[in-house]
Amino acid sequence: MTSIEAKKFNYYSAKNAEILTAICPKCQPYKDWFTFKRWLAQGETVAKNQHGTRIYVIIEKEVTNTDGSIEKVEFKRMIPVFCRHQLA
Repeated sequence: MTSIEAKKFNYYSAKNAEILTAICPKCQPYKDWFTFKRWLAQGETVAKNQHGTRIYVIIEKEVTNTDGSIEKVEFKRMIPVFCRHQLA
């Protein structure tokens, strides 16, 4: 993942944005909150002993059925995200 790709999102969640704004009003969701891997792709590192805030994200996956057709399946997953104030 490149630095530019790390800052782009396919899906935005108003609920997640509301949660992250309540936790740190100084930081903007989807601009100052990223996963560990996205911070690394941008050349940043999360400070030691920092714990991420867990939010739900929707993940799409292509599944091959028994008849050979491909179907897209969506499911929710909790992932940790880190604020820019948690960087080393």
